[in-house]
Amino acid sequence: AFACADDDLLRYRQAGGHWDYRREPSAGGPVAAALASLRSFHERRWWMPISGLVETVIRERRLFELAFAHRRPRERWQRLRFALDQARAFAEAGGRTLRQFIEWAERQAIEGTRVIETVVPEPDDDAVRIMTIHAAKGLEFPIVVLAGLNIAASHKPSRVLWGEDGAIEASLGDDSASFVTNGYEQLKQREKEMDQAEKVRLIYVAATRARDHLIVSLHHKRDQECHASAIHQLCMEARELWRPAEAAQIAAPAQHAPSTAFDDSAERRDRWQRERSQRIAALSRVPAIAATEVAQRAAHAEDDPNLQKERPPADAPPWKRGRAGTAFGRAVHAVLQTIDLDRGGDVERAARAQAAAEGIPARAGEIARAALAAIGTPCLREAVAGRYWRELYVAAPIETVTLEGFIDLLYETPDGLVVVDYKTDVVPDPARLDEMLQHYRLQGAAYALALQEALGRPVARCVFVFTQASGAQEKELPELAGAIAEVREVLRQPPAGELGAAQLGDGERPALRPLDELDDDRVGQIRLL
Repeated sequence: AFACADDDLLRYRQAGGHWDYRREPSAGGPVAAALASLRSFHERRWWMPISGLVETVIRERRLFELAFAHRRPRERWQRLRFALDQARAFAEAGGRTLRQFIEWAERQAIEGTRVIETVVPEPDDDAVRIMTIHAAKGLEFPIVVLAGLNIAASHKPSRVLWGEDGAIEASLGDDSASFVTNGYEQLKQREKEMDQAEKVRLIYVAATRARDHLIVSLHHKRDQECHASAIHQLCMEARELWRPAEAAQIAAPAQHAPSTAFDDSAERRDRWQRERSQRIAALSRVPAIAATEVAQRAAHAEDDPNLQKERPPADAPPWKRGRAGTAFGRAVHAVLQTIDLDRGGDVERAARAQAAAEGIPARAGEIARAALAAIGTPCLREAVAGRYWRELYVAAPIETVTLEGFIDLLYETPDGLVVVDYKTDVVPDPARLDEMLQHYRLQGAAYALALQEALGRPVARCVFVFTQASGAQEKELPELAGAIAEVREVLRQPPAGELGAAQLGDGERPALRPLDELDDDRVGQIRLL
């Protein structure tokens, strides 16, 4: 708006210029002119309404003209007019100062407030708009087409109606055996007439949106009661007020004799079979897969509790469905996501809040001790010494699927990124940590693969922190590159149990099972599809 580039600002400052627009500028150039303009607005703010000041800024800084520098200037114009309309509405509601208006606008943005009113489009925008009659109120267009008038008129009155004196009339039960008060039928007929009158008024609003030409579709069935039939009857009585639209002649498509030649060679059939198999294999793949599901797909370990706990229970309440796992594990993760990782401040209060949210208030002390134990591990001490991110969502297209997941902690080192994943499994014997690490190695590798594909940066390490109230231990994933290659191979394979081209031989058909023989989860998936 003021056309001041970075070099202009630098030269102004080097010349001894100051940034207080209320004082006379000590240097010249475009920056001094901009500050003088701001000082002029500042001096006029007491003598102009808020909307007048906003309009003055838009006009004097040529913001409408500057919109032509953008690809779609009309969108800029709409936003400018919207800001001006909001300033007028704010002033009409009792707003007094510009500072109040800015603070109010900022609150609307922070709270994500939605605007109900439709922004009026540019009248010269070369586009067709399809809208309801209510949305068209207050607007005009060169050409308006009214369609859908052949819908049969219907009116379903309420079971309870109020008379002019406030008396209640009601109809209870079905048509065959119903209880109707004395004045209900009379009120029902009045409601029907009022509804018909309102619909006529709506048609009038729709018809008067046309500035130059109004086109009305009167197609309807014979003897059908609808707006189209009523308007058609009126048109027959006043033929001088309308004329039929002339339908353009559409040339019939040229008739081509079908070719009698058909390539039924073995080479063509083999090519068609290959293409069909490739399409079936591609479409049978899951379009998105979570990192926690990679290990399940690789091991087919449906009965492994370490992998099963990664799945949220089907009957979990809404606030528990965002993260799978046990209630204790979710609470520990949530505490580590919010507290100060450097000093562990407010860990007790956060643990009590999360324990209450998970329905295990008696374990708040265990949750706090587990979180503090995790904070003391070497990898978290290294993380807080530099840049780190918590509860980071990552997704990247791998092969033919999208690999996604939430990383508990990610931090930078000179060698590359480090992925940290918290685990709250009970480890009865520390010697079994290596065995438990095998359950999660592909999950950690999946996080690393998604990061490398999304960011183009190397992942140096993947560390699992096993934490409980009794203490925490960390284990680094060995041979990360090999695990990443294994994840890629898993993602290339179709999911177990899904119908792929490789699973059906010539002449084979998948066995069909009735719904009552399937588990509830599978039935729910089928119904959803």
